[in-house]
Amino acid sequence: MKKILMCTAAATMLAGSAFADNGAYVGLGLGNTFANANAKIDASGEDSLSRSVSLNFGTKKLKDTRAVTGKLFGGYEFDLSDFSVLTEVGFTLDDTEAKHNTALTLTGAVDDGGNAPIITSTRLKRDYTFSIGAGVKKEFADKFSALAGVDVLYSRFEIKSKGQGTFDDGLKDVRKKRAKFGIAPWIGAAWDLGFVETGLRYQYAKYQTIKNAGDGVAGSANSFAVSNKVKPAYHTVMLTVSKKF
Repeated sequence: MKKILMCTAAATMLAGSAFADNGAYVGLGLGNTFANANAKIDASGEDSLSRSVSLNFGTKKLKDTRAVTGKLFGGYEFDLSDFSVLTEVGFTLDDTEAKHNTALTLTGAVDDGGNAPIITSTRLKRDYTFSIGAGVKKEFADKFSALAGVDVLYSRFEIKSKGQGTFDDGLKDVRKKRAKFGIAPWIGAAWDLGFVETGLRYQYAKYQTIKNAGDGVAGSANSFAVSNKVKPAYHTVMLTVSKKF
């Protein structure tokens, strides 16, 4: 019995030593995000001569607008002696937009047989993101560590399609909200300042395809619907500050 108690005490001491740096942490991140999205744009309906028309604008790269990104995150660090395992959840806000304007000329589409230019615009905006993920952390020098991980994302998007042309008053807006899942691998570095830990992270996020289709009505004789299939992707560079408990 005495030997069992001694072995149990020794195991407890070793476990306490190996996991001495275990602990929860919370942090804030501030950085910059820009989009890398492509959209497949189509329009279909009837022209002013009541003919069925299908327009394929092809796949277009959306021009991004860089935006400030803020993140609140928290997690738990499991110290495994040679490296640490991180589990983390987060909430991110940004105002990143990706947009594109494109045009096609529809031959003989007006009453006099002339040509009709059709202009469409696509705008994609990411509102907010919830994330959950895991990573590893390895200390290479005193107070300096490298990190890598992957997050699963759940984001809310707004997608807007718009068309204009010579068909009376043009095509009306189609604006919808979409929620999509994404995957986001990331790498980073961290410096332990004692009272807090500062870090730098780069993340690449890729999402499910977002579809947007709706009625775009132009006058009584012309009805077109503009549809989009957008594949969103985002690059984010972020500075972080966290506190471990």
